[in-house]
Amino acid sequence: MSETKYISEIISEEEINRWKPGDNIFLYNGTGTGKTTFVNNKLANFVQLQGKKILQLEPRLLLKRQQRKEVTTAAIDVESYQSLESIKNFEKYLIVVLDECHYLFSDSGINDLTDRHYNILKSLNCIKIWITATPDDVFEYFHSNLMDYKLYPKDYTESKVINEIYTYKSDEELENILEFVAHDTNVKAMVVMSSTKKLLKMYRKYEDVSSIVLGSGNLSGKTAKMKKAISSEIAKISEDKVFSGQKFLFGTSALDCGVSMRDYSFSIIIIDGIYDIQTIKQIVGRKRKQDDCDVAALYIRNISNSTLNGFNSAEKRWIKPAHILLTKGIDYYLEWYLKNGNRYPDKHRIIRDEKINGVLTKTVNDKKLTFFENRIQRTTDMIRRGKNGFLLTLKDAFGINISPWNDDAKIYTEKLLEDHYQKQTVWWNRSETQEFAKSLGFTDKYRHIITSYKAINAILENQYKSTYRIVCKRKKKKVDGKVKRFDNVWMIEKSR
Repeated sequence: MSETKYISEIISEEEINRWKPGDNIFLYNGTGTGKTTFVNNKLANFVQLQGKKILQLEPRLLLKRQQRKEVTTAAIDVESYQSLESIKNFEKYLIVVLDECHYLFSDSGINDLTDRHYNILKSLNCIKIWITATPDDVFEYFHSNLMDYKLYPKDYTESKVINEIYTYKSDEELENILEFVAHDTNVKAMVVMSSTKKLLKMYRKYEDVSSIVLGSGNLSGKTAKMKKAISSEIAKISEDKVFSGQKFLFGTSALDCGVSMRDYSFSIIIIDGIYDIQTIKQIVGRKRKQDDCDVAALYIRNISNSTLNGFNSAEKRWIKPAHILLTKGIDYYLEWYLKNGNRYPDKHRIIRDEKINGVLTKTVNDKKLTFFENRIQRTTDMIRRGKNGFLLTLKDAFGINISPWNDDAKIYTEKLLEDHYQKQTVWWNRSETQEFAKSLGFTDKYRHIITSYKAINAILENQYKSTYRIVCKRKKKKVDGKVKRFDNVWMIEKSR
């Protein structure tokens, strides 16, 4: 097996000494390849000899907290990209480290000011070190703008975190997967969803064994209790690199960038409704592999070509106003938007009002536009691969064969019912019927065991498509030599 090659092994001190202000240094490196050690040691020593400092930028509050705890020298200031507009003195920085630099593009979907952050960085006369494991959007921007950079390639075999991939196709199957995890004493799972509404529904069902992290854009309207729980969880992950939930960590966009967790029991990653491969790779990268045995299984919802086409059609409509403004100018755009704005909403807020030379006008966030154009192209490439474009692209990204998730619970339940049917088992009283209900393991939204035979039958019929049902009868048997009638006796009946 090839060993991971660390950044400090890739870049020598002699190489660093050849760098000069204005250089763009691109490190195309995977997770867990010694970035922190490289910055703390080699880069810190380099700037200290010249009486300067390093500014290390992080895209998330969670990641900023983690990295501040990792820093071992006063030569490094760790800040967020968002803080760029408030920093007064850039002269003290010889190097700016753009950690998770794809943020400037991938985060454009939710952050309106990524172009401002980039323009500030562009104006700085310093060495800029771009670090990411998913560089496609950044490379595309560099190439289209004819920007020079020094690339230190990924010339090693990356240690793979994912060893199995399973796809599911419905919310019903998703809930069954969650139930499996909930009842497995040996595993924990991170669950990342595109829909905040669905995420909160699932979280509330398993709240007693779960923790949650939401991005700042998803906190509006949330209770003070939930905001406090999220803040506490961010602190926990920052401090200990593990999540506090006994079973689940639920999250949205806040979990796709930078933050790392090291926990052997965290061995399942569930992704729902996310189709962009770059984002999926970033989510998976939140688990940091500690040794060859520390791997995880990925469960991900399959996405059809028709759904992908729907995503693309919508996004092409949403970016059209930005194209009109860029190609036709402000006067044409204003007239066009009065007539067409309802059909082509600027849903991603790519266009914003800005005062330039004292005149209020409209400008395009080109980082946002680049991100969505690239995502449309990646999705188009998937569709062109044929019927299973998403799965083929996923397979190529991770180098692993993909299997449909097999709901073993259905197989187990059907066999259990068949055995009882063949044996003509009878459950005579409430304690016996409740014990049998527990063996089936069906739960309601509060995770209470369902003990009503009618409710159990509804699940068997609608979800499990079972051939068996529970019948509730009056039945007699001898007890202590006397015939006794039992009013709520359960038996298994074959329906077809």
